[in-house]
This record gives sequence, C-alpha cells and structure tokens, in this order.
Amino acid sequence: MKQIPPTKNVYHVCPGEEVTMVFSAFAGADPNMITISLADQPGQTGHALDPDPTVPDTPTFRFTVLQPLGASEVLEYQCDFSGAVTADTRFELKLSGSKGGEDLPGPTVFADDQTKLIDLAFDVRSDC
Repeated sequence: MKQIPPTKNVYHVCPGEEVTMVFSAFAGADPNMITISLADQPGQTGHALDPDPTVPDTPTFRFTVLQPLGASEVLEYQCDFSGAVTADTRFELKLSGSKGGEDLPGPTVFADDQTKLIDLAFDVRSDC
C-alpha cells in the first residue's frame, strides 16, 4: 500500500491486500465513537465494518481489497465526540497494508473540525 500525496485520503493498494486502520484517541475522545462504511463504488451505500474486539482501547478496523485492478474501494468514516472536549480532543489514523506500507498517516479529526465525515479512496493497482 502506498499513500498518494498531497492528500492523506488516497492510497494505492494491491488486489487481495488486507488494509488495517488504527485510530488513536486523544484528550478524552471516546474510542467507541467511530463508525466506518466500505463501498465498492463512490456514491454507493456501503456496509459497516466492525472494530477488532481484541483491541477495544485502540479502535482497529480491517478489510480485504476485493476489487480488480483499475477499480477502487471507497471507505467513509465518521468521528463523533461527546462529553467534555478540548482543542486537543481528536482521533489520529494510521494505515498499514499487508503487502507493504506501515503506519501511513491518515487524516486527523479534531472535535472542533467542521468536517467529521472523511472519505478515503483505495485505488487498486499493480504498483502498490
């Protein structure tokens, strides 16, 4: 897996690659307040991804790239915040691929951000 600059929202992945997403909660962010949906095409309704129950304090989500070369997997995640939040309350995301790319930085979402719904694109390539 490779991150495609200049954004933190587009990645190149290989067919069959397992993508791992690890969210770290800071300054009172509730690790249970992340929802993720994975779709085959932009604009389609996706299916929810469940967090890995073996790491409840660090929300971790995994999916396997099922699309063929030239297609894309589209992922949308939402971070919600409740309770006492500060300017430092946030979720940071790191992504890793089973065929390369470890701890790639994803978008950070702060409690006071206007946009808390984030789209990621995983373009299926042979040069991942």
